Amino acid sequence: MEMWCNENSITSCIETSAKNASNVQEAFKMAVQHWLRLETRADRNESPINDTVDLTKNSSSSRVSCCMATGDE
Repeated sequence: MEMWCNENSITSCIETSAKNASNVQEAFKMAVQHWLRLETRADRNESPINDTVDLTKNSSSSRVSCCMATGDE
């Protein structure tokens, strides 16, 4: 497992056992902490992306539909 983690650039790993529940909580805590670090890093580096659509705007009068022009073009 350690060799696989090293080959895949995974810096931390923990052996768990569902049979006797060893390290299950610890592994979950590690995963959540890792996720929080990634989220924090992403929030700091995130550039605002406007991916919303304004449905209140009128569409262009030269369009019959979203994909077809009236033929004036």
